[in-house]
Amino acid sequence: MSNRRLKYSFAFVVTLLLVVIIVPDVIAQQTFSDAIDQFQQVDSQLWRAKALDIGSDIFFVLAVLDIIFYGVSISQGWIKRSIAEVVVREGILLGIAGIILIFYDTFDGLVWGFIDIAQEITGIGNNLNESKIFFMGWDYFLNTSSAALENISFGDIFSLRGVADGTLISTVVLFKAGLNTLCGFVVFVGFFVIAVQYAFITIKVIIVLTTGPVFISFLPFKPTKRWGERYLAYLFKLGIQLFFFYIILGFSMSVLTELIGNIETSSVPDFSESWELAFMAVLGVFLLAKIPGEASSYITQDTEFSISSILPSQVKT
Repeated sequence: MSNRRLKYSFAFVVTLLLVVIIVPDVIAQQTFSDAIDQFQQVDSQLWRAKALDIGSDIFFVLAVLDIIFYGVSISQGWIKRSIAEVVVREGILLGIAGIILIFYDTFDGLVWGFIDIAQEITGIGNNLNESKIFFMGWDYFLNTSSAALENISFGDIFSLRGVADGTLISTVVLFKAGLNTLCGFVVFVGFFVIAVQYAFITIKVIIVLTTGPVFISFLPFKPTKRWGERYLAYLFKLGIQLFFFYIILGFSMSVLTELIGNIETSSVPDFSESWELAFMAVLGVFLLAKIPGEASSYITQDTEFSISSILPSQVKT
């Protein structure tokens, strides 16, 4: 009995040490969301401007190569269509590619528009960020752990006299406190992973949109045109993935917030309440990890995007 109680005691001490050691470091990282916002609003725009300059140069070179290629092909008789048909078709394609590059910023509306629709449906606004998600879980863990430990005398826990003298805390109370602390930690881990998923997809969108002009610049030249077209198709897929991500995020955060609101964290919660919250936190992690990617892949699996498909049938190859 003494060895088992010592193990429980050690677990509680470790938990307290973690609280004391980690909290200051976590609070120091609270500006992480601000750093991402700063990067998105300032640095990413500078990067995009440079990517657009580089993309414009690549576009010009490839457009010239494409014109030379078709000029040689026509002069050598490799293309059997009429010169007028080839010139009109390639001129339209180059024009479309150029318009896409010039007005590339409008693709922000395509991607972020899916987020706006999801937020409008769920009611989860722009005020949600990585830090708020993280600290919601951390505050719950800290409050429930503190409430669970307040009623325990550590002098009694470390005593080896046994429970016969009637002065020691009962094993049942200690076990309940340990379960609630464990569930609180699981809740915290769930919120932490959700915050990481949120940060991951946000940075993913920023990077994909920032580097886009480089891939768009490959559209003029036939051997590299497919790279640009696949990038555009990927943007649509990413938008759909974002839509489902924010829908599930809205669902998860609404349920978790309601469950936390029903729990009085100033006192030790019932194990059933802690278990339900831990279960929902873990479920939210798995839903966010699986459904958005699967849904976007399934919806776009047979989609083949090509700027040639925009052309009237009279000028298609």
